[in-house]
Amino acid sequence: MLPNMGLTFSGSTRMDLSNNHFKGRVPSLPFGLAALNLSGNRFSGTLSFLCEIGQFLTFLDLSNNSLTGRLPDCWMKFQEKLVVLSLSDNNLSWEIPSSLGFLLNLEALSLRTNNFFVDLGENKLSGVILEWIGEKLSKLYALVLGSNKFYGRLPLQVCWLYNLQVLDLSNNGLSGNIPRCFNNFTSMARKVFKDDLGTHSYSTFGGRIPGRNPAPRACRSIINCRRLQFQETNEAQYSDNAWVVWKGTKRLFGRSVLQLLKSIDLSRNNLSGKVPHEITSLYELVSLNLSMNKLHGEVPKDMGQLRYLESLDLSRNEFSGHIPWSLAQ
Repeated sequence: MLPNMGLTFSGSTRMDLSNNHFKGRVPSLPFGLAALNLSGNRFSGTLSFLCEIGQFLTFLDLSNNSLTGRLPDCWMKFQEKLVVLSLSDNNLSWEIPSSLGFLLNLEALSLRTNNFFVDLGENKLSGVILEWIGEKLSKLYALVLGSNKFYGRLPLQVCWLYNLQVLDLSNNGLSGNIPRCFNNFTSMARKVFKDDLGTHSYSTFGGRIPGRNPAPRACRSIINCRRLQFQETNEAQYSDNAWVVWKGTKRLFGRSVLQLLKSIDLSRNNLSGKVPHEITSLYELVSLNLSMNKLHGEVPKDMGQLRYLESLDLSRNEFSGHIPWSLAQ
């Protein structure tokens, strides 16, 4: 167990105690925390301690612990600074509070492998997939909602995710047709390489603590200036990772692979109708899995245009007609 540290540190603090064997409840922490990493331990209890931390937090990783209970509803105070939030692989439950929606600068959110009702794979999220995913998250490059309890039709607004490279809606109860507008996923149709894709920079200097003297506007010496400049611009980086079913095996891919992976997985749903011809224009697609649905008709004749495909699974549907000659290419 760790001792209470609420009054131990002054100023903005970066605390990394990850990948140890600490257990018990998370103790009182410094108010001025800018970055906190307690991942890979055995911490238990609730997340109520988060409401005692100041508004300077830019990075929070509590993944791979034994934390329980519901998410606290005090996220609003972190709205201007929090960039990375990872709570995956715990035993959290109940609903996701509305204040989580106030995190205006959030770039990476991982809640997978918990027990939420509402990256968010392998939970118990239910209901329909709402239009705001396409309307509000236009810069999203990976959407993983597999192994939940979503149902109903896919909203056309999903096609507004032009930057999408990984789409995993597998193992749900989705029905209706595959939208013809999937050809709007232009990042799957052309070679795109962004060096900063999957990497999120966050500050480990959260700002001054209320009640303390502000940083001087003028530096008294060159050394003081350099120290102040370093303190204000001190940054760290967080890299994305995602579980993706690849050639029948579930694998954890890191940033370097996610940059290159172009994947659509709609398997194990109740989708019906024909495979839209427009999907054959996603020339850079590497993996396409439409298995275990109720799709029928012929396989699109131009499926062979997807020359970069390494994995194609159309099994356990109701397809008929000929296998297209273009696949020989």
